Amino acid sequence: MTEPTWQRDLLRRVTAAPEPGPEPAEAAAAPAPEPPQPPPPAPAPVQAPPVQQPQQAPTYQAQGNWPAQSQPAPQYQPAPQYQEPYPPPMPQQPQYQQQYYAQPQYPAQYGPPPYVPPPPYQQPAPYQPPPQYQQPQYEQYQPPVQYQPPPVQYQQPVQYQQPPEAGGGGVLRRLGQLVSEAGFIAGASSRLQRDVENIEMIRKPIAITRTVAVLSPTRQAGTSVVTMLLADVLAAQRPDNVLAVDTDPQQNELSHHLEPTLGSAAGSSLKLVRCDATAEALRETLGSNAGGATRTGVALVDCAGDLTSEVSTHLALTAHALVMVIPSPQQQAAYCLDQLSNLGADAQALLVERCVMVVNVIDASQPDWIVDWLRERGLLTVVLGYDGHLGNAWPFRPDALQAASRRTALELGARVVERATR
Repeated sequence: MTEPTWQRDLLRRVTAAPEPGPEPAEAAAAPAPEPPQPPPPAPAPVQAPPVQQPQQAPTYQAQGNWPAQSQPAPQYQPAPQYQEPYPPPMPQQPQYQQQYYAQPQYPAQYGPPPYVPPPPYQQPAPYQPPPQYQQPQYEQYQPPVQYQPPPVQYQQPVQYQQPPEAGGGGVLRRLGQLVSEAGFIAGASSRLQRDVENIEMIRKPIAITRTVAVLSPTRQAGTSVVTMLLADVLAAQRPDNVLAVDTDPQQNELSHHLEPTLGSAAGSSLKLVRCDATAEALRETLGSNAGGATRTGVALVDCAGDLTSEVSTHLALTAHALVMVIPSPQQQAAYCLDQLSNLGADAQALLVERCVMVVNVIDASQPDWIVDWLRERGLLTVVLGYDGHLGNAWPFRPDALQAASRRTALELGARVVERATR
């Protein structure tokens, strides 16, 4: 390429360059683009001024008849301008269509329902205050009626009146005397025969010491008096020794009655010992005093407490015979009978088999209702009548007892030995 050719080409390119765009700051401050306009028409090509052609150098002529041909310069094609894309249209939001509900169409033959007026207003009932609280009336407590034994009028015994003498030598009077004497002799002989039988039973031989417990359902029932009476009768009739055990270390009522008599009677077969009111102490006392060279036949234990004491519970299960003392006063007797009725079937059977019930009359009350209650239940019962010496026996003197008391003591001793030796 020769020099004039490339100069013309450079000039053509400079004149055909596009106009420069706006400054960056101006472009940033320019408003939002307007909607696109149709593209402007292409500018007409600019005719370059004629350039003085330099003197061409002589061309090389090839050998032959080939003419020299010149190459035309290529035409300048402008670059296409940048066109911004047209923004796509925004999607249209669906407009809200209000829904209208059609009124119900009633059949032509019926029409709308008839109008029902509301119920008329009713005045509420006037306020009534609540009734006042009424305190309930309770019946006054009435204590249960205790059993009252039927009163028994004391009847004075009919005194014997001597019949008037009849004429003719008093034969009828003599006959009456003979009849009364025969009745007295028959009654005396029957009592004497019963006393002999009781003594024989008391003297019954005993190989092993028998323990007899004297107890009561209540305190102050007379167990010490009954023990003292039994000890004296058994010691007077038996050939072996009799042991009396006082288990009340505080009162010592049995010791208080018997000690003066034992001190004055030399060679007596009755022995008195004291021990604490515990089962262990009682076992040791009986074990140390029942044996030895002088053998003991019967050991009487005075249980001063009630049936719930330790000694009474122990002896109720281990003693060979029991003596249950019931006092004659009405309240004490009713309490004792109630305690006996509350015992179980086994305990009641034990009372029937091994126990002797003693009704101790200590006042002027009649013990018939107590005796009937006990005998109805099959219990062997002995009534110890009132004796002034037994109530205030200090010291105890057997010769001061009444005849009825001595016979009762013999019968009680015989029944005790009978139950203990079964």
